[in-house]
Amino acid sequence: MLQTCRFLFILEVLRLSQADISNVTSGFVINLIASDLQRFDKTVMQPVLIIQASLELCSISFLMYYLFGWRPLTGVLFLMTVALYSGMMGRACAMLRSKISKVADQRVDIMNAIISGVRTVKMYAWEWPFMERVQRIRR
Repeated sequence: MLQTCRFLFILEVLRLSQADISNVTSGFVINLIASDLQRFDKTVMQPVLIIQASLELCSISFLMYYLFGWRPLTGVLFLMTVALYSGMMGRACAMLRSKISKVADQRVDIMNAIISGVRTVKMYAWEWPFMERVQRIRR
């Protein structure tokens, strides 16, 4: 299953145009690998489960109608309504998740910039001059 997710991720990267690749940040890639790749694994099985559920629903509905009449079908109708509602709420959650993902990408980019800045300060041994500047500004 993980191999399928990796394959889908590679296909997504290969489908990007040159303009899209220039807009992709390192924060986007880190966030995609850390959180979104696990979701790819779950979505691969969804079409199979939907087909299975629809076949089970049809066969059980037919048996209930044949054995008990039309009254139990109201329960089936209610369950289908709940399933549709869950699907709509899932879509709304996916839209919110994409907005949250954009904010997380910005956060990761900012943290990468901060860490690279700290590395630069440490590499050139500029800690004391910067500390003195900060103390002067605080006074």
